[in-house]
Amino acid sequence: DIIEELSELCFDLGDSLRHEKDEDKKKKMLARYLEKVTTMNKDSKCKIPDFLPGLEWINVREPLSIYRHLQGKIVILDFFTYCCINCMHVLPDLKKLEQQFPVEDGLVVIGVHSAKFTNERVTENILSAVKRYEIKHAVVNDNKEAMWQALLVHCWPTLYIIGPSGEPLLFLQGEGHYDTLRLFISLALAHYSSKGQLSSNKLGILDTEGDSIVQTDINHSILHYPGKLVISKCGTLMAIADSAHHRIIVADLKSGHILHEIGGLTPGLADGSFTAAKFFSPQGLAFFDSNILLVADTENHCIREVDLIGEKVKTIVGDGRQGRDYQGGKSGLLQQISSPWDLCIPGGDLNGKLCFIAMAGTHQLWAYFLEDTLLWKRMHKKGTCAAVVGSGREENRNNHYPMSAGLAQPSGLTYRPPNNVQQAGCIFVADSESSTIRQIDLQSGRVLGLVGGAVDVRNLFAYGDIDGTGLDVRLQHPLGVTCCSHDEKLYVTDTYNHKIKVIEPLKKSCSAVEINQELKLNEPGGLYAHGNEIYIADTNNHCIRVLNVTDNSISKFELKSKQVNMEKRSSGSIKKKFTNETIAKVNSKGGDLLVSINLELPSGTSLTKDGPSKWTVMMNDGHRMFTNENEFSLTPKWKIPVKKEDCETLAINGRVFVFISNIFRRK
Repeated sequence: DIIEELSELCFDLGDSLRHEKDEDKKKKMLARYLEKVTTMNKDSKCKIPDFLPGLEWINVREPLSIYRHLQGKIVILDFFTYCCINCMHVLPDLKKLEQQFPVEDGLVVIGVHSAKFTNERVTENILSAVKRYEIKHAVVNDNKEAMWQALLVHCWPTLYIIGPSGEPLLFLQGEGHYDTLRLFISLALAHYSSKGQLSSNKLGILDTEGDSIVQTDINHSILHYPGKLVISKCGTLMAIADSAHHRIIVADLKSGHILHEIGGLTPGLADGSFTAAKFFSPQGLAFFDSNILLVADTENHCIREVDLIGEKVKTIVGDGRQGRDYQGGKSGLLQQISSPWDLCIPGGDLNGKLCFIAMAGTHQLWAYFLEDTLLWKRMHKKGTCAAVVGSGREENRNNHYPMSAGLAQPSGLTYRPPNNVQQAGCIFVADSESSTIRQIDLQSGRVLGLVGGAVDVRNLFAYGDIDGTGLDVRLQHPLGVTCCSHDEKLYVTDTYNHKIKVIEPLKKSCSAVEINQELKLNEPGGLYAHGNEIYIADTNNHCIRVLNVTDNSISKFELKSKQVNMEKRSSGSIKKKFTNETIAKVNSKGGDLLVSINLELPSGTSLTKDGPSKWTVMMNDGHRMFTNENEFSLTPKWKIPVKKEDCETLAINGRVFVFISNIFRRK
């Protein structure tokens, strides 16, 4: 009864806060609410139940108890499921709150994972998501939904705040509550601190470094949770979204040699050279031509343009802030967008005119217009970005009118050219939260269902692993789809079933591709067809696979870094020349020249242990005085004897090997 009463109070509070713009007035509302709920809890002596024993925890060395470990703390329980885009949107807010209010000040965040999909109930898979999203707080796999049911939670995400004695204080549904949380946490900490009820315990059992639940070969992999990939139109380049490394890798398709590493290894938003540029969990990719690559910079809520010739990155859509607009239409940099997940530039009459965007955050398709374009009776100006499919309601609703249709976290796109049956080409959509593959007619904009889903447009739980046709098909959170010109079929990453499915569009038939049973895919996130081969981003296995559709054989695509070869100069080597114009006068008797160097390495790098780094000191006539290879230092100091009165210059050459995420690079 107390939980239900609290729910009603929170809904009323939410309505009042939404209509109030003044922060001081909001703070007064929250203060009155806190006083009321504190009195209510005191009278009822209501306490929430503790976590069940035997649950599996992540980022801690032992299971947490509300009444043992968390006594004296304000606790935010984040009820989430890791597939949910809205849950992902909450994570940056929680991270900011954790930075503003450290554990020793009294705030603790606990992720309570309450799975939607069967695949998400496995702790190993949750741990992969925790690492992929860089979650540092404790997470519990509430696979029996005990806490979810006890607190009457109904949707993802839900944030539940409890007091220092386990009393319920506040709950919020959905995303976008950062300001409310910031104000309320500040008030609650001050209130309970004044009463001496807070603990300054640092909660030393937190451990975000060592988790032995998952054993992977990640330490030997160049990639870290790759999300999507694409092949250039000329068929010579492969671009990979190395998502958890926050970078783009461009490799030679034939040899596998890495040609460019763009961005990484830490998240950020920065334009400029390939080494200066920053991304944040990029996903979708599309080649405009062989030199220009477009990137869906997902957690930066931006579209980026990569110039492979000029080796420059620039932002063309978005400003780094999550948009809450369901219409759009502004010019690129002025138009805020929300979690773009995939990109597709169609051919045919629309070739080169626009790039479709799977806007997972608003459950729509948007388009960035590369030219003035008439699309479905609406004129769009070059450089603008606008919603073109979907109302924004999370549904599995098909419709003749594209903006009246409903999508549910679209995550994969592919284009199929016109055929004899269909005069215009179409876009196929991997609609992950409805577990369906959808079809959009490019002539009319009509949205159709292809396979999966249910008759009830609001039923987003019609998932499973069943082959068949049309509505009889069951998929589980598919993230990728590609059209193969070799056999005119669609191939789908049935992500949470860890399978590749093949679809014959005219028959609406869907079946699993039978591959080597010893090779197990792990949540593949993207794929791309080239000839008779399907290139697959095997996300949780940190690699790229190649499926040959003629015999269903599958192999691993070997990325090769030229930088690993110590005998050859790598494409990533950097030569820089510095000139010091200090003049040292030397008398006829000669003397000692004191020289010191202070070399700073880029962020995220370190000196390679036992690497053949060395300094070489030469006089102006090219005479090598000495080479220093033993006990190499980044801050060497030398006393150099100078005897020649006519000596004018001294040259010091350095060869330094640095270590970057298990890749040797010589600079």
